[in-house]
Amino acid sequence: MAKLKINSDIISENSRQFMQLFFGIDSGVSYDSVESFLESIPDDDGVIDISIHCNGGEVTEGWSIYDKLRASGKEISATIEGKCASMASILLLAAPKERRYGRPNASLLIHEPYLPFIDGHLTAGELNRLSGEMKQETDKIVNVYVERTGADEETLRALMKEDKHIDMNKAIELGFISKTIAPTTAKANNFNHNSKMADEVKVSKSFLEKVLAKLGYSKVEDAERGLTAVAMELTTEEGSTLTVERESGDPQVGDKASPDGTIPPI
Repeated sequence: MAKLKINSDIISENSRQFMQLFFGIDSGVSYDSVESFLESIPDDDGVIDISIHCNGGEVTEGWSIYDKLRASGKEISATIEGKCASMASILLLAAPKERRYGRPNASLLIHEPYLPFIDGHLTAGELNRLSGEMKQETDKIVNVYVERTGADEETLRALMKEDKHIDMNKAIELGFISKTIAPTTAKANNFNHNSKMADEVKVSKSFLEKVLAKLGYSKVEDAERGLTAVAMELTTEEGSTLTVERESGDPQVGDKASPDGTIPPI
């Protein structure tokens, strides 16, 4: 399984290389970086697992990545690890609904596309042109949302206008994901702890059985009937007596005793 992490903004390759060249920052997800990732996957590996924690980014770059993933021929799954916002929600939909997941505390944000602040002057004609392009882009996004989630178009458009984060329960209701995936660390630790306790019990029981066997008993009940402690003396059913040289506490394996010198070791 190949793991694709989308943990930074979706940007153009030129922007990504600029950040690397002038700031030494290897940040951003571009079409080229995803293409390189796909080319690095062995031919016999047909599965891609995408993890998403992303604020979104450039619309055109996001569409090209979405199309590239859909055309890869791979079995794709995607999980929202933290935030899946804006254009990152389109990348989420590269996976089929039954293989789209979210962490319980993750969030999803969909909104209408917008232009960054423009420094300069625009004519009425230019504003009309940009308005038409933005409407087309909004319709394009909504169409994919409807197709890949099965949600009602009016519901989606209303949510996009609100421009607010929703939780994973709402994301399931709308069809963006199929289910949430709960953390497993605590469960695994509990399992290991219980397993360790079970091993300790087994070891203790084994130790006791070996000590009893050395003293001529097969089980604890036999020892309770045939072994009595008087001061620091142990008497067996056969009548032999072990006198333990010990100042305090119960007799232990290795204590000095008579007649043979020590309590028998395991």
